[in-house]
Amino acid sequence: MMHTSPVLCATVEMLQHAEEVYTPEVFSLFQKQFIVIGDYVAKKVSKSEMVYEYNVSYRGVAREHLVNYDAANETIHCGCKKFSFAGILCRHALKVLDKKNVRRIPSTYILNRWSKEAKARNISYYHSESPNETVKQSIGKRYSHICHTFREIAYVAADHIEMTLCA
Repeated sequence: MMHTSPVLCATVEMLQHAEEVYTPEVFSLFQKQFIVIGDYVAKKVSKSEMVYEYNVSYRGVAREHLVNYDAANETIHCGCKKFSFAGILCRHALKVLDKKNVRRIPSTYILNRWSKEAKARNISYYHSESPNETVKQSIGKRYSHICHTFREIAYVAADHIEMTLCA
């Protein structure tokens, strides 16, 4: 599988950071979210200590998304729940981070499975430290463990023909 280097559409620190940490495919998805934040408006609803609440809308359209940002521990939550489903921050959250002058993606929101470092992990990582403990669990937990392990192995193996054949 041949990968091409992603192309930054603007020299913005947040995008540069995303390009450094994300795989090219995920960077492309992230960049699509980021480049539209200029068309969004974030209105502060409330502030209590270091927690800010914003309503974010597209060019003032009536539909709004509630975004909470805790500056103390750099956590952000948007009502659209894109991060929960896709694993990348949504445009609403990115708009608030931009408004708060956050220039790098908080580490909490860089999922290992989307990072360039995930591919560098050694397959031995997937061997259970104590296989006997896994065997003693319920059938549901064993099944879940096996599925998770196979998914991770498939993700790593897909980049190399030899590893794909082995998997």
